[in-house]
Amino acid sequence: MDLNITRLHQRNMLCCEECCGVPIFANSTTAQCKHCECQVPLRINPRLIGTLTDETGSIASGKLTWSPCAWEQLLGRTAEQLVCEKVDVLRYLEYRMLFLRIAMMFGWAGSEGLSGGRLVVLGVR
Repeated sequence: MDLNITRLHQRNMLCCEECCGVPIFANSTTAQCKHCECQVPLRINPRLIGTLTDETGSIASGKLTWSPCAWEQLLGRTAEQLVCEKVDVLRYLEYRMLFLRIAMMFGWAGSEGLSGGRLVVLGVR
């Protein structure tokens, strides 16, 4: 598992969301949209996890949607706790998780057709 926790923290991109067709990044769980000036709740940036690899293949970071429960199970903390951590704690978390063996529970979200759906991580053990 490839991790980008400290890199995203330094770039002020730990959390993200889209509003008015423009991506919003911040190291907080809410941010103000620069177009409509409304408060937007942010989620943990899925690019926090790089490429996931196992014996059968790999998947790039942007191809998965993570549930808040799966993030909490993987990181051991909520999004609010993650954005409040100091850099040395985030670096330790990144090193600790680097060679961690995990089992993931996946689901499919999207339309009934063959196209238009996304793979969702529902849980981590």
